Amino acid sequence: MYQRYNNGQRKALLVKFHVSNVTSERQFCRENDIKPSIWGAFDHYDHSNIINVDETAVYFDMPRGKTLAEVGTSNKVSTGKKHSPRLTAVLTNRADGTKLPLLFIVKGQPDGTIEKQELSHTRLAITT
Repeated sequence: MYQRYNNGQRKALLVKFHVSNVTSERQFCRENDIKPSIWGAFDHYDHSNIINVDETAVYFDMPRGKTLAEVGTSNKVSTGKKHSPRLTAVLTNRADGTKLPLLFIVKGQPDGTIEKQELSHTRLAITT
């Protein structure tokens, strides 16, 4: 059934050990004679200055190939554009375990305005 629709089935893997921070991970590797080369390159930096940033697209509109319509009404799908409106969510963590606030990037005009009802609980919005 999965191959018919070009889908795959995934299985969750069990983690055999719990690592709470970088220090315990290093200890685990020492005990098991695992020598990752990356740690030596960043030892002289404070962990609060090592930052990992990932970004992902968040679609906030229905895909163009689907529609919701009442039974008996027209259900024509407009296929003019290929991409739904989206924003980019930026997730940032420090090596010391601190999670920084989410950053949302939306398409807009430079020095443009953002309506207050769109971002009513946000303290800062920058358009670029």
